[in-house]
Amino acid sequence: RLTAYLTDTDQPNQPLGEAAVEGAAENLFDVIDDLVTDLLGGLMTGPGGRLQKLAVGSSSSIDATKEYLIGEQLLRAGQYREAAAAYDRAVAIDSTFALAYYRKSVAAEWIDAADIRAVADKAVQFADKLSQRDQNLLKALRFRRHGETDKSEKILRDHLHTYPDEIEALSQLGEIYFHENPRVGRSTLEARIPFEHLVELEDGNLIAQIHLARLDAAEGKLDLLAQRAELLAARAPDSERAVEVEAIYAFATRDTARQTRVREKLSNSPWFYTFYAAHGVSRYARNVHGAADILDARSSNDPLLQFMVPELLIARGKLSEYRQFMQSPNLVRNPTWDVTEAFILTSGVINPERRELMDLRERVRRADPNDVRSSGFVRPPDDITVRFLQFEIDFNVGLLSVWLDDEKEARDVLDRLDAADEFDGLGSIRNDAARSLEAEILYRAGDREGALAQLRQIQYQIPHSATVRPFTDGTRSRFLRSELEYELGDVETARNFLLGLDQSWSPLDMFVRAPVYERLGQIAEDRGDTEDAIRQYSLLLDQWRECDVELIPRREEIRERLQVLLGRSTREPGELAVPAAASASS
Repeated sequence: RLTAYLTDTDQPNQPLGEAAVEGAAENLFDVIDDLVTDLLGGLMTGPGGRLQKLAVGSSSSIDATKEYLIGEQLLRAGQYREAAAAYDRAVAIDSTFALAYYRKSVAAEWIDAADIRAVADKAVQFADKLSQRDQNLLKALRFRRHGETDKSEKILRDHLHTYPDEIEALSQLGEIYFHENPRVGRSTLEARIPFEHLVELEDGNLIAQIHLARLDAAEGKLDLLAQRAELLAARAPDSERAVEVEAIYAFATRDTARQTRVREKLSNSPWFYTFYAAHGVSRYARNVHGAADILDARSSNDPLLQFMVPELLIARGKLSEYRQFMQSPNLVRNPTWDVTEAFILTSGVINPERRELMDLRERVRRADPNDVRSSGFVRPPDDITVRFLQFEIDFNVGLLSVWLDDEKEARDVLDRLDAADEFDGLGSIRNDAARSLEAEILYRAGDREGALAQLRQIQYQIPHSATVRPFTDGTRSRFLRSELEYELGDVETARNFLLGLDQSWSPLDMFVRAPVYERLGQIAEDRGDTEDAIRQYSLLLDQWRECDVELIPRREEIRERLQVLLGRSTREPGELAVPAAASASS
């Protein structure tokens, strides 16, 4: 009979746990393994400890279990890269450790790891030792990693009906609502319900707290945002996400002292801290000027940071500076930049010249998909294959052909897209791309009803990990659909897709925000919602306060409409002119 105690080295006289086991002397090491399993399992308390306790007993290796628990500790501290490495060590020791694969996929989403789908597949492959309850959690994640979001959501909603306090199900459902809802015309704010329930059960759950901080900023709930920023700074001081939330708070409140501290922190941190801070400030604090300031102070020229520059220039109405940036000899042009420029020039936000469209189409046409892959701003997930990248090249050639009124080539490309095989792990992307291109062809020909019919067939069932590419993001198709829905009479659907573009997590669609705010303001006026119209127009004017001369007449027209609305409002004229943060939903 063996008895063991677990103690904190700082308080050795106060055991944290005790366990005892019995067994045959000749099986001593097996008995010791059982003892360690019982001892560790006894520590896992509360709703969040159920899965950890299950993991402790489900691996055949104590060493693998140890690495898994290290991963859990790191994940809870917001150190996602280090957590992913620990889970990798766990499955290297025990290649059938289903829950370690599952948690690796969770961590992988926060660091854009290439194997995000592969490890979710492995989790389901080796889940036969788990109960049906736990297998459902693994299956739900696997469906989402394959872009089958609707199936994932159904499993999770059914699961929570039976187990309403299941931490993992609440977290997964919150992720779906937060990231996928905006793409299909549903509100991101639905994510608040599962994440707030999760925090009630486990206050220190950083995944929930980070998402809620972003929602707080987007809704202008700055008191709650302040509390979450303080919590994250205390519990995850080494996490880039704690810095992101602190940056969001500093720039949402226009607190210059806090902004200075954020910049100092970023100057001594890896480049990706700067990316997350600038992204969070532009998206959730809705402060594109602050995001640009963060980028201007960057200490490195990492490609992903460079990628943000043109988007922020366009968002601020600095179109001449955008063109100077893209033509700068300091910018190392490569196929990824060409694909990115095609995405921007065909977005409908700026007016490209025919010559630049023709030159760009020729460069994209000649692009080698292997070069596109190797020159990417981030390492693409394993599902982004060479065949997929050739498909992406073809799509961009077709889209540029539409803008060049070369319908023949555009339709030749469309035929190739329709004939292509589906892509494993990328959901509905093949069909979505084909329908998007056909909609553009019809729209260019003046067939608005036909274009809208094509856009309504787009499913946006695409894994979140793949949406970091301009091609899969769907910015143009979502914006075009909102415009056509508005024009043809379905104002509510138009509004929902516009709100999705404003609430979206995506770092790719922030440059369309000005026309989004203008249309949302018009819809609010049509509905008689003066306060919402004031919010939308104020956000646009804040973005364009230093815009190019060519945009000034449009800006001043919006300003005049705002002044009329302020005259009808019960608020003082200066009160809402440039809000620190505002909700895009009424």
